[in-house]
Amino acid sequence: MVGGESPLDEDEARRWLEPAPEMGSAIAGLCDRYGGEPGVSLWLRYGRCALGVALDLCGVGPTDCVALASYQCGAVVKKIIQRTRHTLAYPLDEQLQPLVEEFTEMSRRAHAVITCVYYGSRSGGRRLETLAAQVLALPNRPWVIEDRVMCAPDPDGVRAAARRCDITVLSFRKHYPVPDGALLVAHSARARRQLRAIEPRVAVRGTVVQDEAIRQKVLAKRGRGIWRSSPNMVDDPVVNALAESVASEVLVDQVADSREADYVSGSAASAAFLERANLDRDADRVEALSNLLVARLSARGTDVALPLTDCRGLGVPMLVSDPAGVRRRLMPWGVFLPSHWPAGGLLPACPTARSWHRHELTMPISSRMSDDDAEYLAKVVGQNGNEGDRESH
Repeated sequence: MVGGESPLDEDEARRWLEPAPEMGSAIAGLCDRYGGEPGVSLWLRYGRCALGVALDLCGVGPTDCVALASYQCGAVVKKIIQRTRHTLAYPLDEQLQPLVEEFTEMSRRAHAVITCVYYGSRSGGRRLETLAAQVLALPNRPWVIEDRVMCAPDPDGVRAAARRCDITVLSFRKHYPVPDGALLVAHSARARRQLRAIEPRVAVRGTVVQDEAIRQKVLAKRGRGIWRSSPNMVDDPVVNALAESVASEVLVDQVADSREADYVSGSAASAAFLERANLDRDADRVEALSNLLVARLSARGTDVALPLTDCRGLGVPMLVSDPAGVRRRLMPWGVFLPSHWPAGGLLPACPTARSWHRHELTMPISSRMSDDDAEYLAKVVGQNGNEGDRESH
């Protein structure tokens, strides 16, 4: 099975279901790996919660304007409108890179700008480097928050982003089999001053409902792991833990969307899991698998359109004319391809954003995948892509 809920085995699940008291030190250790020194990072529950805190660090209030890319996650927009309803949506080119003139003009008018490195694209990061030089030269330069939720969460990547933004936000849930965990890293002097002021507001423990969201997600991952390790994999939502996965994700959304969850610390068990990971090596592995997938699909002459070929993140996107049809054809092969952001509507959408919302599917990549997994994914996708998809985009 490729795609879907990242599983946990029985022993891994115990980290959260029966947490050891010594795990608490892992939070400080993980934060130090990203911030380089104590007191410049916050360990929080979810990526959208970290974004909410970042907006507060920037002092975004009801009369302030926030500029963000027009191809956007609905959860991000919801976090913004909890602070202000004044938004500007800057347009993107076909590779999801900001159009320079429009981006610069909107940056002049905004109190804060949210940028995004889609799928960890290296060319996307380079475009943001170019734009940062222009933004930094503005007379009243806005705050810049870089959303790295789609990027492989490697410390080297975060340190490189420090040259072009005040704050980075990253999440681990889509990259590792953890039920929660996000980081806010303050880079500029003004961001670090604000972080020191709000850090005491972060609660060590959540409410009963907030903590239950983690427990339910762990149980779903454990159920998924049991199913995937069984000799007879029956494709039944009751047996394969799909029902639990969906229900747990609904609860996570309810918790993470609330403003009350923004200032709750991520779990110590997730921090302990990640502290033992070789995060930079895992990111290199993800990039290598992404390159392999792109090379194999390109060599096959597939009809699938690959708009980003330099990914270092949660997957490799493709654009197809009939996403639902492709997914139906892939399911018998044990492949599930999610539509990363299937619906827009909360922001004015540029033509690129409308096309991506309607036609995008993501080929998921994980550092736990083998070369054989990637080869299989490329083969099955190449055989089941729509005729004419390359020409239609």
